[in-house]
Amino acid sequence: MIAFQRLDQHTYIMPGNNVIGAMTGASGRAVIVDTGLDERYGRRILKAAEGAGFTVSAVLYTHSHVDHIGGGGYLMEHARPSFYAFPAEAAAIENSGLEGFYLYAARPIAELSTKFVHAEAVLPVHHLEAGPMAVEDVSFEVVRLPGHCLEHGGFLSEDGYLFSGDALISRKVWQRTGMPYLVDVKESLGTLEVIEEMDVKACVLAHGGVAKDFRALARDNRRAIEELACRVHEALDRPMTKEDAFRKVMGELDARFDLVGYYLLMSTFGAYLRYLRETGRAELHLENHQVLWNRL
Repeated sequence: MIAFQRLDQHTYIMPGNNVIGAMTGASGRAVIVDTGLDERYGRRILKAAEGAGFTVSAVLYTHSHVDHIGGGGYLMEHARPSFYAFPAEAAAIENSGLEGFYLYAARPIAELSTKFVHAEAVLPVHHLEAGPMAVEDVSFEVVRLPGHCLEHGGFLSEDGYLFSGDALISRKVWQRTGMPYLVDVKESLGTLEVIEEMDVKACVLAHGGVAKDFRALARDNRRAIEELACRVHEALDRPMTKEDAFRKVMGELDARFDLVGYYLLMSTFGAYLRYLRETGRAELHLENHQVLWNRL
């Protein structure tokens, strides 16, 4: 059954592979958090909202990845809500083909232009700022949670639930992927410290649902990131290319992935190399038309 489940007076979720959030006011207006992978999610959101007696007035995006924005086109056409995201994420949502560009570093190959990478653009997307915010009679707080994306955000409901998007990763996702996507290791670690110190009832994970043990989960996430950084550092036992180091670490993790997964993981791997360099644990140099990395 497709329905919003009530967490508290003003806070709801629609469970699934991509958890959708909703925050409501006394008028029956609802602000939706993320819109899932594709048009099917847009349909589900409106059906669930109708069943709960909500009118969808706005959509808040935690970030610009397709599994969080893909249902927005359907909502734009059938409900005409206002859309909001932090500026860098808004630019990517309005120009959704950019994700394939930055993964491939050129006009992307066909495999990076499917609905799993490229969503229908949503226009316009209004820019968020951190701090208290209200859309009509729905009040919440906007929180910066960068690391998974450049300007990943979160939304704290009046009832004390933090919609944390992909800033906090479930243990199940860690076990399945081995190296969850991120763009900045240092910022991800900082965000996890922020989440651990927040005074909230629970975090709502985009892929995992309600996490009341969010403080322990944030510590586990930090530990796993640092362990991965150490694994990458250990792999650089001689000068090697990024691709050679990647193959070595993926082999140790016994990772399995398709072509899209390769580009996502390779991007994440680059973030770990950058982190090692900025913390003084690795260096790179150009030699014989190759960039070679080695540990310090």
